[in-house]
Amino acid sequence: MNDCRGFLLQICAQTAHFGSRIRPALCALYKSQLAVIASAILLCGVAGCENSQADIVGKWSTGGENAMVWEFVKDSSVLIGSTRGKYTFGSNRVKIQTPGGTTVYQMDLTQDRLILTAPGGSKLEFTRSK
Repeated sequence: MNDCRGFLLQICAQTAHFGSRIRPALCALYKSQLAVIASAILLCGVAGCENSQADIVGKWSTGGENAMVWEFVKDSSVLIGSTRGKYTFGSNRVKIQTPGGTTVYQMDLTQDRLILTAPGGSKLEFTRSK
């Protein structure tokens, strides 16, 4: 916040030659533009979280000989093999709750790739099943 205030003061100081009546109006204009930009950034961040939940819906497979399949459903339920559970999102994290326990994974999600990193550092790498 101090960086923004310093930036605004610098802009306002540079407009001093416009006269005492114009300067406050320009400062108000810059402040309102800054508020609009900050709101847009915040809105994009919130929309990004919602998109992650929609993007994870579907079947994901670890591949290989002992492939593991996880299916995420819109209603926040997850099927891990034959075990049913629930999932919730946080900031780049997904919490999986099953009868066997709860784990919060660090999540890296792209269109066709999902990497879940457990608290101990082990990784589960999935590709979207067609």
